[in-house]
Amino acid sequence: MSYRWNPEAFERDLAEAFARAERGEPVVPYLTEDATGGLAAPGTGFKFGREIEYDLPESLKPHQDAINQAIARDLYDAGLTRDPWTHPYHTGHDGGYYEGDNGWRLEQDVSVAGELVSPPLYDTPRTWESIQLVCEIIKSHGGVATPSTGGHIHVDTSAFDHIPAFYQRLLSLVNRNYFGVIQTQIKLALGTVGLALRLGDDQFPLNHHEKDVAGNHTEHRRRLDYSSYLELADHLYHRAADKAQLTALFAITQWNEKKKSPGRYE
Repeated sequence: MSYRWNPEAFERDLAEAFARAERGEPVVPYLTEDATGGLAAPGTGFKFGREIEYDLPESLKPHQDAINQAIARDLYDAGLTRDPWTHPYHTGHDGGYYEGDNGWRLEQDVSVAGELVSPPLYDTPRTWESIQLVCEIIKSHGGVATPSTGGHIHVDTSAFDHIPAFYQRLLSLVNRNYFGVIQTQIKLALGTVGLALRLGDDQFPLNHHEKDVAGNHTEHRRRLDYSSYLELADHLYHRAADKAQLTALFAITQWNEKKKSPGRYE
């Protein structure tokens, strides 16, 4: 199903996302079976990892150490980590990541209350259940997402086999551009890496040889011009469910205004 050849499908998916928001339901669907359409299938797809940062309301920050200790204990009791401790910042990055279902690790973070680092993951029901469970544990102790928190996504690019052209294509794609949001962000990263492998050199750049600079999408949405988004969705995914999920994320995304003067947004 192509959005560009079937724009009414995009309009339907966008309207359904807004309708879910109106009903107070999660706007972005959350899939647990074959969520990535093979992009991260065990054994044949891309491995990926996720880092989930969280913060605490001001009223709870004096108790941050005790709260992190409680989160670490619950993660361990749930079989998600190998120990009930909070590790120093960048322990996984510096010393190596754990493997397996119990390979999650809670780490300190100087900018927020804490960060949960996943093991290398594949698209399995257990993966999506684990991501949902770690978020629920963090939330149960008062953890929240704020403008200061982030969620880094890592995708294995060993399939590129050290061929510079694949990395150049990936950079070209990137430079142009509560559960369900996390999953869709992961799938967007996986799809972009997969697209860098699939496209030929003669198919670049996308978007009619135009670069999407900061602020362009705000103006496009005011004009109801979704052409660049439709092209991206069609290149990334072939399944209707994946495009609908991405469109739901698109519906709730806030876009920066275009710069009117160097270094400033107005």
